[in-house]
Parts: sequence; structure tokens; C-alpha cells
Amino acid sequence: MRSKPKIRRPGPKNRKDEPGGFGTYSICARCEVTGAFGFATLSDTMAAGAYIGLVRHGTAAVASQGAPNPYLKFWLVGALRAGKPLDVALKETLKRDPGAKDRQLVAVDATGKSAGHTGLYNIPWCGHVLGDGFAIAGNHLEVETVVQSMAAVWKKSGGQNIPLAERLLMTLERGKAAGGDTRGERAAALMVSGPNGYHTLDLRIDDHRDPVMKLRQLFDDYMADDIKVDAFLPTRDAPGGRIPSQADEALLFVGRHWRQLRRRLGLVRKAIPSESEPADTLPSGDAAAAD
Repeated sequence: MRSKPKIRRPGPKNRKDEPGGFGTYSICARCEVTGAFGFATLSDTMAAGAYIGLVRHGTAAVASQGAPNPYLKFWLVGALRAGKPLDVALKETLKRDPGAKDRQLVAVDATGKSAGHTGLYNIPWCGHVLGDGFAIAGNHLEVETVVQSMAAVWKKSGGQNIPLAERLLMTLERGKAAGGDTRGERAAALMVSGPNGYHTLDLRIDDHRDPVMKLRQLFDDYMADDIKVDAFLPTRDAPGGRIPSQADEALLFVGRHWRQLRRRLGLVRKAIPSESEPADTLPSGDAAAAD
């Protein structure tokens, strides 16, 4: 039985007159078909994708934001690999952090369970949504419906044979369309885990006036290639990798010119589906988990 998404709303003790971190909204998710983990984010802070998200194939997707503490991601993954349940791993991770009230931390584990924490000192609107196989968090947002709309798009796109990366990007686009960050966005990132110890996809926009539009353009360019560079990378089963043939090099050459033509013609697709009903809202609490 699928659980209802959980939303944590900001409590009355938020320090509205003090800085509480960077404005950011993110999603962590697990593909129910492939088991791959994904992460995507939009932020008002330059190069935010470098430190907010972490995906580890077979273990978890994690995002640490608000006033981010990058160590939280590694501590949580370490606890999961030590056999701790996700809710226990989250609580133990937060206990190690003296600044936990300034943090947002969300994660999804290998079973699809999600858990999250929004500290009381994050800037409103702030909160997180938890559901089967996904966790969404945001702070310094225009309205609560930013994360609700993101959750609705994520759920609606399930079961339609849409690749994980595309679903993540669609979710970000909906968050931006629903209001996004009160200060606007500057950086974006999209990553998907792979079974060989490195990401199968890792795209970042570190500084742009419309980072989600630029990320969409970059993603569509990447997907338009008939051959991806990772087809030649070493794997656990083939540590020597594969040398490109002349035919491979020809396809790569054509792909580069096709990307240039698409940009000149302005063929940049924006896949923002219509919004369905908002997610259910439950009472607040600092940390929560969803089975």
C-alpha cells in the first residue's frame, strides 16, 4: 500500500530576521524500475550542485541544504551501509551536527523509503515532502505550493516509461513555474547514479540567469546524441573500456553539429505537465519518514 506524501511546514520559531542559508529546492528519488538514484536542484547560490546532493548506487540519494553541511550526506550514507534503517540513520546523523536547526536534510534509500528534516531556523517558506521513492525539500520559497506542485508532477509522471533524469528535470521545472525561490535561481544540477561507481549522468549549470532553462537545453542536447561518451568508459565487467570505432566517431561528429543546429533553431523543449492536485498536508515536525 502506497503511503501519502508528508509535508513538514515551518514552525513558529523560525528566525525570520537572521540568515538561515541559501534559497534552494531539491528532489531526491529512486527509479522503481532500474533501482537507480537521482538528484536535482535549483538554487540562488552559485555552483550549488557541487555540494548539495549525493547519489550512491544501491544505497541512497541524499540532499543537504538550508545552511548546508556536506558531511551530513556522507554520514547518512555511512550509517545506511552499516545496516541502519533510514529513519534511524537520519536521526543519528543529525545528532552529530551542532547546527541541525539550520539544516534541511532529505533522503531516499534502496527500499524506496524516504525521510527528511527541516530545522526550525530555515527561512520560510521552508519544508519538505516525503513519499514512496522520493523526497523534496525547499527553503526561502515564494509559497508552499512550490514543493506540493513538484510532488504532484513527480507522482503523475510515474508508470509512464519516462526516464528518471527526465522526471527529475520535469519536477524542477514545475517548482520554478509554481514560484520557486523568492530571490530567483542562479544554479542547477541533475545527477543519476550508475552501477559502476560513477554517475551515468551528471549535469550542472553553475551560474546563469535562467539555470533550469539552460539545464533543459543541456539535457536535451545530451539525449539527442546517438552515442553517449559513457558507452566507452571502463566498467566493472570491462575494466579496459571500449575504443571508439570510425562509425562511433562519425556519430559523435554528427551529434556535435546537430546540437549546434538545434541551438540556432531554438529547439529547446520545456516539458512541464499540467499540475494535478496538491499533496496532502500533515502536522509539522522536525523530522519525519515515509514507508
